[in-house]
Amino acid sequence: SGLPMRIYSDIRGMEKLIILPDYSPGKGLLPTGSVAVFNKDRHEISGEYIGPDIGCGMLLAKFRNPLKDIRYATFSLAGDLQLREGKLGSIGGGNHFINIYEVKDSEVSSIYPNENLVLIHSGSRSEGVRVYNGDFKGQEYLENQSVAVRFAINNRRKLLDLVKNAAKEDVETVLDKVHNSVEIDGEKIVYRKGAVKLMP
Repeated sequence: SGLPMRIYSDIRGMEKLIILPDYSPGKGLLPTGSVAVFNKDRHEISGEYIGPDIGCGMLLAKFRNPLKDIRYATFSLAGDLQLREGKLGSIGGGNHFINIYEVKDSEVSSIYPNENLVLIHSGSRSEGVRVYNGDFKGQEYLENQSVAVRFAINNRRKLLDLVKNAAKEDVETVLDKVHNSVEIDGEKIVYRKGAVKLMP
């Protein structure tokens, strides 16, 4: 985005702030596309940094067989989503989406040309808003965050069920990664907003 941004937050105890190249403003004190690391002894966990979309993430799955009609599956899914607004299995607003792809070329060993994939980007919906509005701190926030994260994961799985039913084809989950959460890592508190923890 390249836009200048001012971060209005208490930076006491902050040891590191990483802003990713594709950052953007978002709800909460940190921009979407950032990681903030605080010293545990000098900072109290607060949901104000992450914002209301706790547990937001992306689920990637592949269809077991190539789809016969992607357009039909897309239209059928759109109708199902309209009926579910606000419920488990609803996509939400902003930059949330469901995309169905046909693979043309792949360098990933488990994904092959002519396969179809679905990518789902969604979060915790009203459950995350409840936690955010509750203004929880410290351990109480972490406990409520775990409820919202679980809801977000279940929401993406329900959305995947809707995709499967619309496409009339079985799917296999490749990954499901949360990119909005806070965790305690040793002596550090790590906020990830629009960012995932990568492992070797």
